[in-house]
Amino acid sequence: MIKRISALILASICMLGVLVGCTAPETPTKPNVTPSTPKPEDNPEPNEPEIEKVDMYYDDRLNLNVLVGGVADGVEIKDQVVTSKIVGSDQPDANVLVLDEDTNRVIAVGTGTAVLVVNGKEYNVKVTPAPITLAVITGQSIGSGSKGDPQKSVVCEGGQVYNTTLWIKEDAWRSGLSGSTLGFTAEDRFADIDMLTNDAGSKKGTQGVNGALGYHWNQLTGEKIWIVNCAAGGSCVNEWQPNSSTDFLNKTIEAMNYVSNILKNEVAAGHYVY
Repeated sequence: MIKRISALILASICMLGVLVGCTAPETPTKPNVTPSTPKPEDNPEPNEPEIEKVDMYYDDRLNLNVLVGGVADGVEIKDQVVTSKIVGSDQPDANVLVLDEDTNRVIAVGTGTAVLVVNGKEYNVKVTPAPITLAVITGQSIGSGSKGDPQKSVVCEGGQVYNTTLWIKEDAWRSGLSGSTLGFTAEDRFADIDMLTNDAGSKKGTQGVNGALGYHWNQLTGEKIWIVNCAAGGSCVNEWQPNSSTDFLNKTIEAMNYVSNILKNEVAAGHYVY
């Protein structure tokens, strides 16, 4: 019985082999292919390096050596599109960026966009209005601080902290309000407005409330701050009361109204935001 089954299986395998071996091969048909235009991805172009983006606020000062991590050379500013205006005018600012060759920095003197080229590399720069806070310090002269020892003074970064000192105890204090703009390149900026910063040169930094307040405010919030010191050396608390014979309080209010209007004009020009 087992031999019969084995014989049947063997016969079946042999017949299958004959059938397979005797089958005529099919004639392959030529595929119907329509020639197509090569797609871009079939021949990819070498990728161009992406242009880096740099965001700045108005009156920021960008250190080019820090930007490139070495010596910055061959600096070019091009394709400037200005969106801010000259203070008190409908005319646009002259530039978005200017190069300060003495310090190898680029300064944002307007808002808008520009292309900065350093060492042959391009950067897309966007400058927006700078957040700013206006502060007032009143009282004795210690509020405005003293220049003191530069090693012990608080020194702020340029373009971040502004300072205006008005000695309201003196008759000529209003002459300190002759300025009308804050920007770095403005011709009528306040005298010593950069006193708290590295831009003040030998006068940089102070020992007192204003330098510390400006530095920490800027570090904690990222905002610029304009500190107006209405100081009266040797004054007493009662001299700051309303209706005092010294009238220090009303003089300070007058000064703050004046600087508030200056800042209001800057905001209208598109340089700062409150």
